[in-house]
Amino acid sequence: MTLNDFSCFLLMFDRVSLAAYVMFVIMLLSFYWVKHHFLRGAIFLVFLILAWYAGRLEWIALPIVIVMGATFYYGFNGQRKIRRGLCFTLAVLFSLAMLTLRLPGIENWRVIDKMILTPDAIPYTMYLNFDKSFIGLFFIWFSVYSLANGGRWAKVLKKGCVTGLCAVLVLMPLSFALGYVKFDLKITSFFFLWAVHNLFFTCFAEEAFFRGMIQRFLQFRLQNVTYGKWISIALAAILFGAAHYPGGLRYVLLATVAGVFYGYAFMKTEKIEASIAAHFIVNTVHFVFFTYPALKSAM
Repeated sequence: MTLNDFSCFLLMFDRVSLAAYVMFVIMLLSFYWVKHHFLRGAIFLVFLILAWYAGRLEWIALPIVIVMGATFYYGFNGQRKIRRGLCFTLAVLFSLAMLTLRLPGIENWRVIDKMILTPDAIPYTMYLNFDKSFIGLFFIWFSVYSLANGGRWAKVLKKGCVTGLCAVLVLMPLSFALGYVKFDLKITSFFFLWAVHNLFFTCFAEEAFFRGMIQRFLQFRLQNVTYGKWISIALAAILFGAAHYPGGLRYVLLATVAGVFYGYAFMKTEKIEASIAAHFIVNTVHFVFFTYPALKSAM
């Protein structure tokens, strides 16, 4: 597939699936002004029905999703320490499963298949992932470490954007030095689709898990250790980098360095929206101005 072979109007051939994904984005955004759990639950139910009707969620997946949501709720809000710890552990395990396995009953939508953005780039495939997106959804629904449940927007987003720009200044020269990308300004017909996918279906999920859950847990456990916050950033960044191993060792290194910046944004604000902003800025600069996903020679 090449750029000339793709048009966003192709998505209209499956309008019900398109409606389900649009509903997911609307639901995610609505949680920033709808605070009552009952109303959020009603919106979530509408989404589940639409996703089921579209064939993106089968009956077998519904208990998995509901139980996962319950573990997030009690993992962040449980009154008893033992129950809260157990449910948080289960929430982490559910999240790992969503990130690494193809769970039954969840049909992610492949909207781009092996597209060649430039002749020297590896093929790019894009799925709109419902599975791992539930991590970000349940996190902003139930966690205090999200602006959806309180916080100062201006401070958080400013820190995230500044950190993201600093990350770009470090990561892009490093990517050049490693032979991972080269300068490649490109105008694509699906930038808006890519941006929506990357922000709501990638950045939200990954930052909720690696920063909001893993880094925050490590930070709590290391709170009495000298430089404990920095150690937690480093450990979460290493795990974040390791999760990108399918892209090769150079990608692991770059993701680890990026994770340090995202972790710093989260540490300074204690809101995942800061790390989401930093993450999205780095990904956007990469997509628009450099080889995407990477040079063939880097593989």
